Amino acid sequence: MDAAVVHCTEGIGIWQWASNDQGGEPDVIMACCGDTPTLEILAAVSILRQHLPDLKIRVINVVDLMKLQPKSEHPHGLSDTDYDSLFTKDKHIIFASTDIHGWFTG
Repeated sequence: MDAAVVHCTEGIGIWQWASNDQGGEPDVIMACCGDTPTLEILAAVSILRQHLPDLKIRVINVVDLMKLQPKSEHPHGLSDTDYDSLFTKDKHIIFASTDIHGWFTG
């Protein structure tokens, strides 16, 4: 429960327990926001591991969508360095969410 409180307070984070990149460079980022998209991402990760066991997957869960805004645009936003430490600079990102209407750029 303590880890969940910390995660929700931070608003975004890597789910180490669902990832298999062991803190190294992932091949792909699977990110999610919302209860149903999170379940779908976890199911997709399970299927990918079954069929592509060497694929390094990083799972990122977003609680506060404003974390995806630049720090200069919103007080909850991430710095470029923090964003890159989560999402990397050059990896593909699959993002599942219920209700994003194109309000942010990135």
